Amino acid sequence: MFQRSLPLWFVFATFSPLAAQGPGCTGTGTARLDISLNSLSLPAEARFSGPAGSPFLWFIDTAPGSLPIPGIGTACLSGMDLTLLLDSTTVGLTLPPQGQLVFNYVAPNDSGLIGVSIYSQFACLDPSVPGGIGLSAPDSIQFTLNDWQLQTPGSMVTRRGLHTATTQADGRYVLVAGGGGGVLIAPTPTATTELYDTFSQSFLPGPTMARARVLHTSTRLLDGRILITGGLDAAATFNHDDGEIYDPATNTFTPVSNLMQAPRAAHTATLLDDGRVFIAGGNRIFAVGAGNNYIQIFSSGNDTTEIFNPATNSFSPGPQMRVGTGANLARFGHGAVKLANGDVLLAGGISGALNLIVVALPVYATQAFLYRPSTNSFLSAGNLGTGRLIPVVEQLPSGNVLVAGGAISGTLNTTNTAEIWNSVTRTFSSTPGPAQSFALAASTRLPDGSIAILGGGSGSLAMYTPSSQVVRYSEAFGFIPGNFLLTPLINHAIAPLPDGNFLLVGGVDLVGVASLLAYHWTP
Repeated sequence: MFQRSLPLWFVFATFSPLAAQGPGCTGTGTARLDISLNSLSLPAEARFSGPAGSPFLWFIDTAPGSLPIPGIGTACLSGMDLTLLLDSTTVGLTLPPQGQLVFNYVAPNDSGLIGVSIYSQFACLDPSVPGGIGLSAPDSIQFTLNDWQLQTPGSMVTRRGLHTATTQADGRYVLVAGGGGGVLIAPTPTATTELYDTFSQSFLPGPTMARARVLHTSTRLLDGRILITGGLDAAATFNHDDGEIYDPATNTFTPVSNLMQAPRAAHTATLLDDGRVFIAGGNRIFAVGAGNNYIQIFSSGNDTTEIFNPATNSFSPGPQMRVGTGANLARFGHGAVKLANGDVLLAGGISGALNLIVVALPVYATQAFLYRPSTNSFLSAGNLGTGRLIPVVEQLPSGNVLVAGGAISGTLNTTNTAEIWNSVTRTFSSTPGPAQSFALAASTRLPDGSIAILGGGSGSLAMYTPSSQVVRYSEAFGFIPGNFLLTPLINHAIAPLPDGNFLLVGGVDLVGVASLLAYHWTP
């Protein structure tokens, strides 16, 4: 790999309106461009790949669009502010023998650049394509700061909460599926989807799913397709027992060939090392409506599991959730995480109802399980100190697992307590939590191994007040507060972006009005 340092000497004086780029605004041949930007004033890089020794050009613009370039093709740029960044006086115009060139650069420490987006592509000689000139897929960066949030220029087509957001394999699009308005106990699902274009930072209508869904799962398969399973139906009465698959190549959904053993919502779906998907728990009724009540919700959890096989496009029964000959233990609203050895840890959730005639109280699942794919069976994984619904469950670099927040007690009060599962002893121990209680937060593991928890809500009876809280957890320092979000968020979704940032999309307010907005969050 060949590296050069490059100052950012260009200045953009005019800006053009954003134009949405639909599927098809892609590259040709083997040319590839990847640009990272961590923060203003900090090092970043631009990485070019193509045939060894190939002459190339790098085009930069301040707006996306459609720009014919003679001899090359149509670039995804507007041409309003086009700049040829590299010339013979800087680094030359050919890729080195390794076929890859990396430029290190530092974005200027200018607050006036915060929120400004730069769009680019690069072209090179490539004998593998007609005409002999390849064009990379487009890439974009947005100038920002560490621990910073910016609203995306485009907003969603449909208001969404309790939806899913799944980044496609090439990073170009994020599939945002289902969800809708309403609070946790009375959601209003939709069957619509949309695609977030990470290049143009705009939303495009996606294909419609076979069913309206909320509290469903979305799992990207090893072949790039995305599996959607279960969820609550549009009438808010019963949950779905089916699945469907989104294919990015055709931008269409196709149904899974058979049904699951039971309807499922608030279940988990975990991609296994061999490419299959392990689906666990969930319940058959979720919403308080159409004659449903809390007893039905709490007592309708499943103790069954499913295995989805992408080779046969079908579900098959997995083991029941129990250890040895022990009793089966249903659960929904739990968390699941795949460990380094391929096992899956299940922790948290509600396992049943305690009927006191005048009131129904939830019974929390404190026992944790390990699902072992090699034996298709469960192992005991210890007991939580506090049973909790919809907690954050994320793996740490050591192999241990953080279980934090969620709802506890008979009135579903949110908590700020946290526990650590030890992967060696298979036991839980308490750890100091963040200052504010939360449930239904978005969480993700960052490149440095810390866990980021963003937003969520606090309160009781699932009528949670959205929060602007941002905290990080690391094994060395525990919970550390970050900058507050621009907007309090709950029931939102998070997805990684190619530039190292994250997309925060949707969410609902206290009275159940879902948002159209999306944000870029920089760790």
